[in-house]
Amino acid sequence: MAKVQAIAAVVVATLRDADADSWTASEIHSAINEAEKVIVNYRPDASAIDYELPCAEGIKQSLPANANRLLDVKFNVGAASAPGRSVHRKAVVDLDSINPNWRSASANAVIREFVYDDREPLFFYVYPPAANGAKLQISYSGIPPAYGTVDANTATLVSDLYEPAIIEWALYRLFGFDVENSVNMARSQQHLSNFANMLGVKLQNEPRFSPRNRENKA
Repeated sequence: MAKVQAIAAVVVATLRDADADSWTASEIHSAINEAEKVIVNYRPDASAIDYELPCAEGIKQSLPANANRLLDVKFNVGAASAPGRSVHRKAVVDLDSINPNWRSASANAVIREFVYDDREPLFFYVYPPAANGAKLQISYSGIPPAYGTVDANTATLVSDLYEPAIIEWALYRLFGFDVENSVNMARSQQHLSNFANMLGVKLQNEPRFSPRNRENKA
């Protein structure tokens, strides 16, 4: 993960504002943090977190409070965190066709399949319904937290591979603050274009990353 102070130094050098005459350190740090969140919005896997999820009893499972969306449900977790049976994604229409009563099936500590809807990114459903003590190894996209006081140890949540994109977004936002300066507004739009090109995204209507739909195997 990249160090926030190092990113801020590059941003300040590009702004040519070493004395903070136009932009404060707090504004720069906020722009960097915002850049992380925008990147995660377009590339949820940029902040992937591997997590052992204690299942709630029943079919509905919620992601941790710092989650942006589910990336994958990998496998069951047994005693002493031992890896267990793999878990496969299924379309809800397929489960409904095979077993219309799957939601009220007998609970089990071993999960076979999961259902996830991108429109409801903070929870998913499991089959069979989870029994008390069931655990799953999942990965999810984390929401970058606010930095608080920035020091030498403050790091981004997203991979340092995204550092150039973070810088471009921060410069877009910071130059954009100066709405009365047409030169800075032009710079702002150029940095926004650079950001989009680096991520290979359109800034509207970009499809989101979703759990892979693996072949269903017994």
